[in-house]
Amino acid sequence: MKVFFSFAHPDDETFTVGGLINKLYSKNKCEIILYCATLGDAGKCGEPPVCTKEQLSEVRNKELIEAAKVLGVNKVITGSFLDGKLPESKNDLKKELENILQEHKPEIVITFPSHGISGHKDHIAIHEVTTEIASRSEFSFIKKLYYSTYPEEIKGPRAYLEKMTEIDIVVDLSIENSETVKKALLCHRTQNQSVNRVFKNLLNQVPFKKFTNKEYLVKALDRDHTIDIKNLY
Repeated sequence: MKVFFSFAHPDDETFTVGGLINKLYSKNKCEIILYCATLGDAGKCGEPPVCTKEQLSEVRNKELIEAAKVLGVNKVITGSFLDGKLPESKNDLKKELENILQEHKPEIVITFPSHGISGHKDHIAIHEVTTEIASRSEFSFIKKLYYSTYPEEIKGPRAYLEKMTEIDIVVDLSIENSETVKKALLCHRTQNQSVNRVFKNLLNQVPFKKFTNKEYLVKALDRDHTIDIKNLY
């Protein structure tokens, strides 16, 4: 079984579904593939700075690979699209993602919801492209499409949250899963300001709890009722 994660920036994977990735890896029942459309070149360089702005793409690529290894991702695929410009590059993004999905033929795909959680236009663009591709008949090998999201009960600096009644799957994280997410978050050193804004006092949390130690999925596409991501973790 192949599970494909489709995101826009390095660190999206850890912020949203880092615990789920680690649970899937721990059970060793599937191949985990992560696609990241940009290398976050419009992001910050850290405080204090880890690198120059010119070095940011290269450094964030290394951070992504490091974090993915910590979580248990089997394969990382990165695009070369500009951070903050995905809506203007949707045609090229669609072609690239079509080719990647055809090559790997994952049964399960996970991406952002329509609001992108934070409302970021790149998050929304990768949602739209991934959803449009997954819905087409020539991609019927994709049996399940899920959106990673958070419920209204989770407090924090987010633009959009779901009602609990709209959430289909609640992924319970163990202390070990959350501690692994913490290690992955710390890999994204250039984004320490964002990490510290969302996860207050991260370094001093022992054990670390990712919000309520839960992650949340909405089921967007279901071509095969016999396949359930819950059976993989």
